[in-house]
Amino acid sequence: MIKKGAIVGSVISAAVGAAAGAAGVALADKQSRKKFVKVVANITKRAQDIGSYTNKRTEKTVKRARKTLNAARK
Repeated sequence: MIKKGAIVGSVISAAVGAAAGAAGVALADKQSRKKFVKVVANITKRAQDIGSYTNKRTEKTVKRARKTLNAARK
């Protein structure tokens, strides 16, 4: 099973990466670059958190469904 959260996370990080590439030209001076890197790092971390949360939810749902099915089978 492909983990949905991982996909969500990677899509968000990819979007952030693209934005960073586009804005890279504008970030010539050091100060704004530092700030931008910090922001990107935050967003990426957030994306990973969202991803892992989604994974946990999916796993819980699957577990519950399996439990119900097994109970119904008996």
